[in-house]
Amino acid sequence: MRKPIIFDPLAEDEVTTAFLWYSSRSEKAGPRFLQALDRAVEQIGDRPDSFPAYIAGTRKCILHKFPYLVVFRVDAEIIYVVAVSHGHQKPGYWRKRF
Repeated sequence: MRKPIIFDPLAEDEVTTAFLWYSSRSEKAGPRFLQALDRAVEQIGDRPDSFPAYIAGTRKCILHKFPYLVVFRVDAEIIYVVAVSHGHQKPGYWRKRF
């Protein structure tokens, strides 16, 4: 059975910020960012344990064609997206979110 995927509110803010930044650069870039994120979330939902271990019990999924990581934890009932982090962000800055 597929677990629900829940985003931390700050991860949602990161998605919005990235979308707005890409949209300000190109009419197509913002929607493409969201499509890449949607594909990643779909893959995470299908096979969460197939992604490499990361920091503090999390796993990471690298977005296709964008320098972002989807950082998530797999719990008994849910998959919790902790961060949607730009690759140049300090690793683990999101630890206080769980």
